[in-house]
Amino acid sequence: MAKVKGISILEILILFFFITYLLLPILAIIIFSISDTWGVGDPLPRSFTLKWYINSFMNKDLLISIGRSMFISFISVIIGLIIILPTAYIVRCNLRSLEPLVRFFTLFPYVLPGVILALGLIQIYSKPPFPIAGTIYILLFAYIAISLPFMYFVISNSLQSIDVKTLTEASQSLGAGMIDTFFRVIIPNITPGIINASLLTFAGLLGEYTLVNLLLGARFKTLQVYLYTAMNTEGHTASVLTVIYFIMVSIVSFVVIRVVRGIIGEKKEIPVLK
Repeated sequence: MAKVKGISILEILILFFFITYLLLPILAIIIFSISDTWGVGDPLPRSFTLKWYINSFMNKDLLISIGRSMFISFISVIIGLIIILPTAYIVRCNLRSLEPLVRFFTLFPYVLPGVILALGLIQIYSKPPFPIAGTIYILLFAYIAISLPFMYFVISNSLQSIDVKTLTEASQSLGAGMIDTFFRVIIPNITPGIINASLLTFAGLLGEYTLVNLLLGARFKTLQVYLYTAMNTEGHTASVLTVIYFIMVSIVSFVVIRVVRGIIGEKKEIPVLK
């Protein structure tokens, strides 16, 4: 089979169709978001305009919704990392026999349908001692719960790949304590896994609709709630919001990856413990 720079023609065709399959829907949404007049049967719009973007960015409610989505997703990722990182480390290092049980419980919120999870949370937290139903706190706790599977499995696999127990024993043999070992040895070695877990969780929470709609509804409109409303009123606005969502996730991912690569590049070796 003919090859181009070591890659077969078949491999090039498979890669081309795969990329086309991924990008074609996004390209169609982008074209529709800038279309002005589009006749029946026309393959492309007759004219283009940016008025849908201008109108969207002049809408104060949309900007507030974007800010809310970014805020609640970011806070959920941070709290999730604070919970999952030490838990996964302790389980992987000292409580290996409990790891299947921990994996089951972290996966449990993801298995439950969003409607059932939301109704259960409302029933539990609508009365003392934690009457937080209808507040942003119940949404925050729900986001943290559904993010546990994404974070735990990625971070646990990262810990497994570096043989965390051997590293911990080596660090402690040099006089480091558990906390010092965790922050100065383990964390730098699993930084890529932490970033992957954070980005996966952030993108998933940013696109979450069921929980926020059932738990808070119009009282706390996020980007997805606003997008759902726009889909029932104006198709062009919905396309604009979809493009904005895609750009937001892409920018956040790019910035985080670049920052992490810079940090990893500076840390060519693990710091000497004193």
